[in-house]
Amino acid sequence: MELPFSLNEIIHSICMRNNNWFIDEAAQESGEFGISESKLRLKLDLRVGSWVLLSPGVGCFRIMDKKKSAQAFTYTLEHADGIDHTWSGTVYEMRLPLNFIRLAQRVLSWANSDEAKPTSVSGETVAGVYTWRRANGANGLPIGWQEIFSKELNAYRRYVTGVRP
Repeated sequence: MELPFSLNEIIHSICMRNNNWFIDEAAQESGEFGISESKLRLKLDLRVGSWVLLSPGVGCFRIMDKKKSAQAFTYTLEHADGIDHTWSGTVYEMRLPLNFIRLAQRVLSWANSDEAKPTSVSGETVAGVYTWRRANGANGLPIGWQEIFSKELNAYRRYVTGVRP
């Protein structure tokens, strides 16, 4: 992830960390999908402001706008500009609790702050994405948002298998 992080990226990371995607089993659609110019076309009738998980591996996005045409809806997704992607999979509506979204906003605020910048260089590349963290833990290892917010994040953790992006 490049800085600054977006709320979509933070929510996706927290959901992956916690194995909890807040999926509404009744609101999902499987098939062939495509995103272009931040637009996604679905038969599902979703609410503006709700969140969707595009699986496998595309990510979480908030719906900013919706237009009905024929027997489908065209949704505008927040922070999906530059994504031109076609995939076969499932789109799930996410039912994110308001307190979870507020926590994610606090994590986002911290992640984009000067406090999150490393005091000593410690970086790694995972899956082609370079990330860095402050090296000031008791054991000299970096501390990131996962450790700083761990107690609050654990309240939303699922210990059973579920939807994986």
